[in-house]
Amino acid sequence: TYSSAVLGDYWLVAPKTEIIQQAIDTWKGKPSFAEQPDAAKVLQAGVQVDNPLAQIYIVGPDKLTQPTPENEAAKEGIGSIESIAAGVGVNDRGLHLKATTQFDPTVSLPQIPVSSGKAIDRFPADTIAFFNTQGIGQAWSELVAQADKDANAQIVVDRTRSTLRQANLDADRVFGWMDGESAIGIIPSKAGVLATVGFGGAIVLETSDRAGAEATLKQLTEMAKKSLPLPLSVSQKQVKETPVTELSIPQVVPGAIVSYGWLDKNALLIALGSPIADVMLPAPATSLKSSESFQAAVGGLPQQNLGYAYANVEQIMAIVNALPTGVSSMTAETRAILNSIQGVGMTATSPQNSTSTLE
Repeated sequence: TYSSAVLGDYWLVAPKTEIIQQAIDTWKGKPSFAEQPDAAKVLQAGVQVDNPLAQIYIVGPDKLTQPTPENEAAKEGIGSIESIAAGVGVNDRGLHLKATTQFDPTVSLPQIPVSSGKAIDRFPADTIAFFNTQGIGQAWSELVAQADKDANAQIVVDRTRSTLRQANLDADRVFGWMDGESAIGIIPSKAGVLATVGFGGAIVLETSDRAGAEATLKQLTEMAKKSLPLPLSVSQKQVKETPVTELSIPQVVPGAIVSYGWLDKNALLIALGSPIADVMLPAPATSLKSSESFQAAVGGLPQQNLGYAYANVEQIMAIVNALPTGVSSMTAETRAILNSIQGVGMTATSPQNSTSTLE
């Protein structure tokens, strides 16, 4: 049940009558949100999008939650946020969403390094989804340090350590060698083992500790051999003069399920589906950076960023729409909406230590 009222040119809708009454009192002259000292600065900065369709301003978001034993840790985390300003606007590229969060400058926040963006050149132009970031190892170290005073961070650390321990892996060693740029992409292919699904995946991990990376790969391979119900075949081959290790289960499907090799002395490639290694090694003929769809999605976003998230929705839906009837549980309404979207691009920046922006 919702309550509503009309005040001049404005239509008010709220889940409780009391909220409508408060809005009416404000309309009649009681102090407004805009008159709060903390709100004035946020409103003056605005949402920074062209032709805004919707705007949201929140000052002191911790006031929106009632303290309980269950959410006390979450409330403490929200308490470090001073304000949030978000808006959706329209420009020549389509819809533009931007959200800016201001944190308490006295609170120490994890510092994520700016992404080098080199991984974009390592993926082919027809990549249908892509995500990259920088310094997973640094982020893990800061998360571990934060866990000493943040219960939520401690839960994430404990669960991650427990999961990797089941594979006889030490989380600090695994993430420790991931000190460069990391990227993952989904690439269309109907060759070999990917003929049925129509796509495969690639992961690129840059590191200054190649020995550490190879030790982790060896441990994972040995774990897979022991845990899989069917024999895992491990073989070596050359892909365009690059040594590649292939893992396959011939009794289930022909061709490598996973393969890995080195794009250069510091960049590890893990390919999900044997045809993907052929596309990625030694480098794609045409890179993702030159893709018109990719540039249309991310071209208007800040180039100095913490990484991109990108999806060529048009290509993804072409694969989904080609699937046999009944394979996808997507509703007709959802399918219609997604069929109308060409692509989505997203990035995050941290222009100041106490400011975080998502676009």
